[in-house]
Amino acid sequence: MLWLLKYIRPLTYAGVVVFGIAIVLYAKIQTSIPIQQQGLLIKYFANTSVLFLYFTLLASPLYATFPKLPLRAVYIKARKALGVSAFFFGLFHALMAFFISIGGFSGLANITGIYLTSIILGAISLFILTILAITSLKYCIKKLGKYWKPLHRMAYIAGILILIHATIMGSDMLTLFNISSWGLMILFIMETIRCWKYLKIRKTQTQNIDLK
Repeated sequence: MLWLLKYIRPLTYAGVVVFGIAIVLYAKIQTSIPIQQQGLLIKYFANTSVLFLYFTLLASPLYATFPKLPLRAVYIKARKALGVSAFFFGLFHALMAFFISIGGFSGLANITGIYLTSIILGAISLFILTILAITSLKYCIKKLGKYWKPLHRMAYIAGILILIHATIMGSDMLTLFNISSWGLMILFIMETIRCWKYLKIRKTQTQNIDLK
């Protein structure tokens, strides 16, 4: 257990790299046409980013709702690696979608209306994930102090923006949207339970102080 707790982050990063390679190989097996491989990778990278972001957000509310679940310390420590991995897969998705599907800045000029809105929302969510990945460094955690946790709650905003982005982008992303919607609902319920427990503890502490 102590060994796992010590090495869980490097093990998580190693697992993510292997998973990323597997995704690329799977896309190559699916089709031999390069442009179709690229399209699959754009979709797979998006799905993987959402998956890792979800498991990053799930840790605290999961153990607040089910405090007797095992491996709490291991999961909480792995959360940083999961969040950083969500950023990198989101970045790969964004770069490939922008330069291959859209055609770069020249292609962006031809996109208007709701699809442009979707791209903007995707860019904002990637910007948030970038900030969160950078501030996951020990130096930033120390410098931000008490502001670090409130800042990292912006991950919830990123998750909502990604859902809207997926909805607008259409049929290729609908499965992702449906799964993410249910996942977000479960996460919201557990987060509500966690907040309720926290407020209950705070109320008890306040009452104890008043009695003194």
